[in-house]
Amino acid sequence: MCANFNRWYNFTGSFQNPSATYYWQTVFGGFKKYDPKSGAPKGSLFKSCAAHGTSSVTINLTSASASFLGALSLVRVLHGEPDSDDQVRREPGERRR
Repeated sequence: MCANFNRWYNFTGSFQNPSATYYWQTVFGGFKKYDPKSGAPKGSLFKSCAAHGTSSVTINLTSASASFLGALSLVRVLHGEPDSDDQVRREPGERRR
């Protein structure tokens, strides 16, 4: 889970375009490095994610959010494959086959 959150948070360039990262921007806003040409919001709700073993994570937010927990149920946000990113390395934006 943290691998995905950290990967999305660190997107740059065209991956910050709202059409490429709609769900991220709807829930979390912007990215670690703001690009004013991207169309993405400047601030981000996401701050960091740390895994604790195989079944627990801590996700730190920059402020309280009523929509955050509901967003975790979105398939696009939470794949349901906890170790997929450890087994398969993809380029940012590349889709799972």
